[in-house]
Amino acid sequence: MDSITSEVWTVVPGTADVRIYPIIRKPSCVCCNTYILATPRMIIVLDPGADRGQIEVVRQTLLPLIKKRALPIYIFLTHCHIDHYIGVPGLMARGLDGKLVIHEKTATAIEERDVHITLADMSLASLPECKAFSRIFCGSASSGLQRDPLVPEFLAGEILDLQTCPSLSCAVAERDVMEIFHTPGHSPDGLSYRVGSYLFTGDLHVATHAGIAGKAGWDNVALASSLGGIMLEARQGGVQLVLPGHGLPLPMDGAERVFDAARKDALHLSGLTLLDRARAKDLSYHAIVLLEEAGQLFSIVAARLLKVAHYLEVLEEEEGARGVLGLIDLKAMEQIIDEFYYFSLEVKEERGAPLIAKAVQFSRRVNRIFAPEKVSHLFDRSLIRRIKGLLSDFTDEVYGIRFRNQEMVFDMNLAVERLLASLKELPYDPESIFESIEDHDAYVRELVRRISYEPLFSSITFDLSPSQEAALVVADRERFEDMVTALLEQCAMSAWEGIRLECMRQRGTVLLRVSPREGSKASLQLSDSKASYIRNSMRMAGGDFHATVEDGIDVFLFELPSANAETTHDLITA
Repeated sequence: MDSITSEVWTVVPGTADVRIYPIIRKPSCVCCNTYILATPRMIIVLDPGADRGQIEVVRQTLLPLIKKRALPIYIFLTHCHIDHYIGVPGLMARGLDGKLVIHEKTATAIEERDVHITLADMSLASLPECKAFSRIFCGSASSGLQRDPLVPEFLAGEILDLQTCPSLSCAVAERDVMEIFHTPGHSPDGLSYRVGSYLFTGDLHVATHAGIAGKAGWDNVALASSLGGIMLEARQGGVQLVLPGHGLPLPMDGAERVFDAARKDALHLSGLTLLDRARAKDLSYHAIVLLEEAGQLFSIVAARLLKVAHYLEVLEEEEGARGVLGLIDLKAMEQIIDEFYYFSLEVKEERGAPLIAKAVQFSRRVNRIFAPEKVSHLFDRSLIRRIKGLLSDFTDEVYGIRFRNQEMVFDMNLAVERLLASLKELPYDPESIFESIEDHDAYVRELVRRISYEPLFSSITFDLSPSQEAALVVADRERFEDMVTALLEQCAMSAWEGIRLECMRQRGTVLLRVSPREGSKASLQLSDSKASYIRNSMRMAGGDFHATVEDGIDVFLFELPSANAETTHDLITA
């Protein structure tokens, strides 16, 4: 069976006497899927979750079962994160008397109310008082099961020395067993369970996702081993369906692809920056900046497409107009941005992991819709790069990754001079339209280039004062130029007729000072989100950005580290 229905009892394939009642939720980082297994011998609840409503569903499902026949209820967890276990006390209360059977490290984390390893500190959640009935996998990984009076009889089975994951074999019914595999990496206490042809894997398949990787207890080497090992056990054990802690069940062939991709990702994700509450709060703010900047940039994209399509229709080029409007699914884009906006309002007071996860999801969804190569002829390269960078930078930042190989040595004087010249250039040859008259498709392309062109800087005067000597810096040049362009666009839209740009050396750095031309009364109040976007991008480029006021005049400073002889040699020879 390669499918399963939520909240419906079915027989577990490959077993004689095990039925399952899955509670499969829409993917969420605040609660998880819950699986109830019933046998003639006992009832097992796997990962009760954290949602009160879901716990009540579990209770109402269990009460008729134990009323019909008094069976012990055992609670198992895939790991100790709060979204999987906070609801446990509701199943240990009188009337159900559930007994918690968990990994030794899970028990320690829960009983000591460790806010760090349970991730409670990420959301300032209050941890309940909770005690394990018995602990498994005590001591070293190979020692398996601790023998003590508290260990229930059904767990006293043979310790299996399997090829990959330390495992226990537990008799859950007269003719059925549940294998428990130690699969750390997402969390040190991670466990997976096999019953018949079903495999329960917790959060293993999502553990490399941005916003999940790098949290307390995360270990990329152990995770890669667990991902590969559990799939080997699944193949050897005849698993048909993988039931994860979040999201829909995965047929075995799909699970193998997902787990293999996650394993490869895990091997590359070494040395990530710890994703703690402080970073989560900071990233939450950047997620809001991402939303606002993305909304502005895609408004520009949508307006440009609609403008070009309108004028093509006026010129009776309906086919060309339809082609332009088909370049991007504008309705889908608007829906994605709106969803993220309203979600950010919902979690305004609780920014953290949920908002970060949503922002990463937003970036991925937009990436699937937005194909830069399809619209590159309608926009300047800087805007296209900024959109691509906007979507990738946030994910890299969540991981704590910075790609330094994009840095190079360049002369700021020359870079700014060339940038200003490019902002004045026409993006097309004025004579080329006459050469294309006899080729209809070429003629329409030339029309599109002319209609889409926005001469934002045509009436603006740039006054550039280069430093007296070469201003060699080391940074990501394209990113620096894109952020200067982003600021100059804001200046142009604020009706600055003249812009003064000065390059200057200062104590190991080189500054680009941007201000209104002398005598101008121009003013520009950058929004907090726009300033944060430019500042964050500049830091990704290897520099910094500051907005200030000098003698009543708005001044903006781009700061890059100057290149010394040793740095220059290292980068040139790399």
